[in-house]
Amino acid sequence: GRNGSDLGSRMLEFYDCKDRVTTGSRMSGDTISVNPFASAFTTTQPRSLSKILSRADEESGFLNRWLFVGGKRKPQTFLGGVEPDMSDADKELFKVHIWANDEKSVTFTKEAIWKGNKDLNSFIDADKDKYDPALGRIDLTIKKLCLLFAINEMTTEITLEMYERVMQMYNYIKAYAIFRVENLEQATQQ
Repeated sequence: GRNGSDLGSRMLEFYDCKDRVTTGSRMSGDTISVNPFASAFTTTQPRSLSKILSRADEESGFLNRWLFVGGKRKPQTFLGGVEPDMSDADKELFKVHIWANDEKSVTFTKEAIWKGNKDLNSFIDADKDKYDPALGRIDLTIKKLCLLFAINEMTTEITLEMYERVMQMYNYIKAYAIFRVENLEQATQQ
């Protein structure tokens, strides 16, 4: 959030898989990353989000590249948090890493593209117009979730069945996005 900081825009370029990401300064010169890839996982308490993010992050599209994942509250201990058992997740992530080791291109089947176009033109675009900016890039979120489902199944093809599983979450994503924007607006007015 500092004046002159371009961290957010650099992160966008990484997330969007730009061919080249460049940053520089008069002191250190230019730094160029060619064919970069970035993914970030982080945690924060829900109450802290309003201090970290601003309306500008939503309007710039920065927030549209994030997935917010909540979970059940975990029991706390007097001396600190509970250390999760990551052994199974570690094994599964290693399998995905091996599968993704060589360059892959993930595509949609013709049936999934047809259904996606039908949904976009029948209700998604109407929702985007009605609830802008909350749903301004919901189609991007849908495509990202389809990609995550494909990676999870270690396949390079997003099928109609996979697309429909993602769309089962549409109303939840829509309600959450609208709720978040309404809460942000209320917090801003206070």
